[in-house]
Amino acid sequence: MDGSQAIATDVIVGRIISIIGSQISAQLDKSRGTDDPNALQIGTLVKTKTPHSVAYGVVRSLAITDPSKDDPAGGIQKAEITLIGEVPVTPDGKMYAFRRGMARSPSLARDIYSTSSQDLARVYAAPSLPSVKVGVIHQDTTLPAHVLTDELLGKHFGILGTTGSGKSCSVVLILRAILDQHPNAHVVMLDPHNEYSQAFGERAEVLNTDTLVLPYWLLNFDELLEVLFGAQADEGSGEAAILAELIPLAKRDHLGDPEHGNHFTADTPVPYKFADLIRRLDDAMGRLDKPEAAGPYRRVRQRLTS
Repeated sequence: MDGSQAIATDVIVGRIISIIGSQISAQLDKSRGTDDPNALQIGTLVKTKTPHSVAYGVVRSLAITDPSKDDPAGGIQKAEITLIGEVPVTPDGKMYAFRRGMARSPSLARDIYSTSSQDLARVYAAPSLPSVKVGVIHQDTTLPAHVLTDELLGKHFGILGTTGSGKSCSVVLILRAILDQHPNAHVVMLDPHNEYSQAFGERAEVLNTDTLVLPYWLLNFDELLEVLFGAQADEGSGEAAILAELIPLAKRDHLGDPEHGNHFTADTPVPYKFADLIRRLDDAMGRLDKPEAAGPYRRVRQRLTS
């Protein structure tokens, strides 16, 4: 049994003429005109047989090779198909659930068949893993389309398309579907062109230059110098050297465990209080031998208090 019973009544649309990994080329039946309901289109789901399963693939390109001038459609019609998975079939004809990937590829000259609503329902069935519905299947709008939440968000993925093709709408649709089913979820979106601020309504907290507030202890050392002394702050100045020495000590003071904070630097994102930093400044000034050396300390203190 090689899956023949499972597709015995389906329509043949072509046959396999080349196999490279999961990519197969098929020569199509020229009798299928563009008005034929079984004529292939980009994205159409098709199937073929392997020794122990029914393999499914998606049409990714169509072409006519060697067309003649008198009859442009008279050449060889070909389709490039990407295999996406299979349904194992037992010797007695029992079909299991669809699974991604191929245990065994089809062979050359195998027939390519159109798919039915039952095939679409089998391939695009709701997964047992956590998922959300994001729409319907293009080939059968009665079937829901799902995405695996953990697989989608746990890996890198891209939504690609030309200008105006609906990339932004797709992003909004997917995120809103996830938030509808997981109302306690949090999504951080970087939106430099302000495309999405209106898409999520009251669900979204929009942070911009007017509303974003960062605690000063999150600033790295260079940023803190710029805040205190302006864009022309000198990292080699006496003021910078004083801050570089005392900020890590203030962080250890706030932690309450001086030994644990030995590895802190001025850039370590650990909370500290300006009050502790000013106290450290005052202590350092009190230990100076020469009063004229206190100038940089006083300037740092003035900037901190202001």
